[in-house]
Amino acid sequence: MHALFTPLGSHGDVHPSIAIALELARRGHRCTIATNPHFQSLIEGVGLGFAPLGEKQALRDAAQTPGVMREYSATTHLIRKLLLPQLPRAIADFDATLRTLKPDVAVLHPLALGAPQVCAKQGVRTVTTALAPIAWMNPDDTPVFLPNQPVTPPRWQSRFQVWAGTWLMRLHLDRGVNRCLREAGLPTGRDHMKFLCAGGSLNLGLWSEHYRPALASDAPTQRIVGFPWFDRVREEEDNLESLLSFVEQGGEAPLVFTLGTAGVHVAGSFYEVATRVCDRLRRKGVLLVNQRDYAPKASSPFVRSFTYAPYSMLFPKAAAVITSGGIGSTAQALRSGRPALIIPFAHDQFDNAARVARLGVGTRLRHTKVNEDRLHQRLQQLLTDASFAKAAAALGPKIAASDGARGAADAIERAMASQAC
Repeated sequence: MHALFTPLGSHGDVHPSIAIALELARRGHRCTIATNPHFQSLIEGVGLGFAPLGEKQALRDAAQTPGVMREYSATTHLIRKLLLPQLPRAIADFDATLRTLKPDVAVLHPLALGAPQVCAKQGVRTVTTALAPIAWMNPDDTPVFLPNQPVTPPRWQSRFQVWAGTWLMRLHLDRGVNRCLREAGLPTGRDHMKFLCAGGSLNLGLWSEHYRPALASDAPTQRIVGFPWFDRVREEEDNLESLLSFVEQGGEAPLVFTLGTAGVHVAGSFYEVATRVCDRLRRKGVLLVNQRDYAPKASSPFVRSFTYAPYSMLFPKAAAVITSGGIGSTAQALRSGRPALIIPFAHDQFDNAARVARLGVGTRLRHTKVNEDRLHQRLQQLLTDASFAKAAAALGPKIAASDGARGAADAIERAMASQAC
């Protein structure tokens, strides 16, 4: 079969599609990834087909769009400033891509608005995906939507927030999406993003059951298949030999700081604070800063800055992982068996931070509250309380055994064979 993937967003959105596509390609299927042209070299470099979707946009520009990484209103700003303005072009591009490639199935990302309608028009079967558990919006799962919520919110609060979140998506998203669909001659609808996150005849939850297990109240069409692993971005990897030499030289394992590929662009003084804390702790620190101009200006004998390194290679060598809590970096931190400090900025990161805390493998700190004393205190707690390291070491092998690429490929093949998607 020919499978077309539609990931939109940062590397954390694109990498799962690459992992699943590579597994399907290994089984003899043809795979194409349609996404931001920013990722063309990465996708073609691993031997997959590429199709452009929308205009090329640097992740730095997207992340620095005012409001899209703001704690309380990030999703609204993302919709109004990035998704809806680009939607007419994205729908047209996707329609043209389907006509040209004629895929058998489209594996849809939660932000692929309009794609279900285009697929229905052209008779292409679809599979929807959820990258993080919060996307399923199940109140029985006690999701955490806001930075000031407790690690395990009361059930009434979860039910209310799921209802309110659904209403807000209708208010801020559905009208704009329906306008674009009408202009493209496509049928309109309701709850567009909810469908992409949790609906359809087959919806894949791309995480391990040790992270969020299946619940009786999940829809029968929802399948948890595991974390799909991919983290090689060779054109961005920075002097790995030097990095490994620094990490492995005598002394204790380092603290590894990363804000992923979104939060890093709105880091503010985070890396300067991290450097001072490493000095106070007299611990080695590795800062993954994405771009050289984001590295702290002050030097330290304990700290080195690098643009990027594969998390699967670096995290297992850490004493602790400090990350913003995107689902990709969170999964790799869990897989490494090392305790984690999650510093969430927006979107699903608050929920991922709460799950890490509930699992006992780490703790959390709001990025707006980060200063030298608070970061120092949290890291001391993480390093001296043996329960974090013990829980992380026990969970790591279970998470590592999760093969989401294989699980997703199995589910897609079964669905196509039975025409269930």
